[in-house]
Amino acid sequence: MSGCLVAALCLLPLGALAQVTTGSVTGRVVDQSGSVIPAAQIVLISESQNTRTAAVKTNGSGDYVVPNVTADTYSIEVT
Repeated sequence: MSGCLVAALCLLPLGALAQVTTGSVTGRVVDQSGSVIPAAQIVLISESQNTRTAAVKTNGSGDYVVPNVTADTYSIEVT
């Protein structure tokens, strides 16, 4: 009986693991000379659903993060 209890307790943490269905897209925007572009606007465009993410802006180092992105193929629009 105690062997069944130990086996059941070992399986409990496995049920608590959640699957992550989104990720983040990160990058840096630079010009042709390699200088960073602060305050550039980034939008991801889904190629399969033709939807657009909310715009994010690059920071002072030209870096950006687009959070909560679902798996797909995206084009990146930079303005």
